[in-house]
Amino acid sequence: MAMRNLTTPIIVVAALVVVIAAPFLVRVFKPDAQADAMPKSDKPADRLVILTPHNEAIRNAFALAFSRHRVEAGHPPVEIDWRVGGTSDLRRTLLDQFSAKGRDGAADDGVGVDVFFGGGPYDHNKLVGGARAEVDGKTVKVRVVEPMPVDKAFMADAYEQSEIGGEPLYVTADLDGDGEANDVAWLGTALSSFGIVYNRDVLRDVLRMPEPTTWSDLGDPKLRGWVALADPGHSSSVTVTFDTILRRKGWDGGWAALRRAFANARYFAATSSKPPVDVADGQAAAGMCIAFYGRFQAGHVPGDRIGYVDPPFMTSITADPVTLLRGGPSLMQTRENGRPDSDALSFAFVRFVLSKDGQRLWQRKVGTPGGPTRFALRRVPIRKDIYTDEEREHWTDPTIDPYGIARPVAKGMPSFFSLIEPVTHAMAVDNHEQLQAAWDAICDHPEHPRRAEMLALFDAMPSDLRVDWPAGVKGEDAESIIREGGPQLEAVTGALASHVAAIAKRWEDSDTKLRDRQRWTAYFRNNYRAIVEMARGR
Repeated sequence: MAMRNLTTPIIVVAALVVVIAAPFLVRVFKPDAQADAMPKSDKPADRLVILTPHNEAIRNAFALAFSRHRVEAGHPPVEIDWRVGGTSDLRRTLLDQFSAKGRDGAADDGVGVDVFFGGGPYDHNKLVGGARAEVDGKTVKVRVVEPMPVDKAFMADAYEQSEIGGEPLYVTADLDGDGEANDVAWLGTALSSFGIVYNRDVLRDVLRMPEPTTWSDLGDPKLRGWVALADPGHSSSVTVTFDTILRRKGWDGGWAALRRAFANARYFAATSSKPPVDVADGQAAAGMCIAFYGRFQAGHVPGDRIGYVDPPFMTSITADPVTLLRGGPSLMQTRENGRPDSDALSFAFVRFVLSKDGQRLWQRKVGTPGGPTRFALRRVPIRKDIYTDEEREHWTDPTIDPYGIARPVAKGMPSFFSLIEPVTHAMAVDNHEQLQAAWDAICDHPEHPRRAEMLALFDAMPSDLRVDWPAGVKGEDAESIIREGGPQLEAVTGALASHVAAIAKRWEDSDTKLRDRQRWTAYFRNNYRAIVEMARGR
């Protein structure tokens, strides 16, 4: 008995030691194929600082391939200092840092970062627009982006066209202040689309429902508590997804579809990479995500348990940019040595990413010549000239054809990007429990005598979020008009453009934007509570 009493605490202590020590043991002894494969050189490594939302698989693959490329060309190897976070958070941090530098008159010194690699056009365009700083009582613009040192030959080699489905593959702007918008501000490095990742086992065995094919399927009442979403306040990729839905379905139809998905959501994650992981683990049945996250999980999980779909005609294809930052360490060192900007290590990285060797990394299978060594990246290359039968033989997803399926949004359709985060937060993120309770009340009382009134209240919008439709046009008809075109299309897109412009004008005063959001939050909360009271017969 005494031995048993002594043995038990020993086992417990031993287990605790293993638990505590395990992460350190793994860190020390876990074999790292990337580290083992790093190129050997007698020269001390060069250093590059890159800000990125890209996942570890992408970071490792490009770090290894670029360093190898440099060593083979007779240069020192490269150590990349990755600074990782959500795209929107990284963009805001950069702008804040450059604002502080601008106040001190030190913006030329940069913020210690060479490159912003990855994310969406919206955030990179915000960087192109520059930061703002208060200097001597005046608001001045602080330049954040360095012009790409490219020539016509470089651009013609990398890009056979300037856009895809109406979306730019690269952007030019007036960065040097000469009055002409001819400086290349960012370059697209890959293509992104957005769709639905789903768990077939959960859908079939637990919920007994079909696989989703379009955005509205995420609003099915059977999915209550089973949808994984990211917060557009932290992730620009999910904001692009919501924007696409609104631009394809129209303001009223888009928000109706989104609100039902919001009501079914388990959470609003801070990063866009969480939903596909939770779907793969069976913690959620379906979620919105960037295509490569969905494809990665579909390929990484054994069998066919995980599926991914791009909703037909309801997604857009956009570039994944790279931007050179003002005062980057490698660029400043190059200038101090009297060499042209095109010799900078930061631009050498850009050049490599857009070379055929760099582009092959996005799709090549693990272990194939020129492919990644550990994980398939499952991204979509931007160079059109590698979409050949010979190249596709080595691809993880050989049937992808972005240039063949890209479809532009309706002519004249505005972007709702700037409205999505505040409206989503007021409608759902800041009122999630109330939203779910209202949705439960509607779904659990299908025969309620006031159900039509409950649904109308559920979809209602504050007065300043209601579109002033022209005579003969109804909000519920906008989706079909947008999809099919016709004589009413111009009236619909014009009304939506005026709606966005009116809110943007009002929000030139930042205090007004804050008051609007607070007022909207209260409006939605009161409506949701009223629905619950109706269901109770009050």
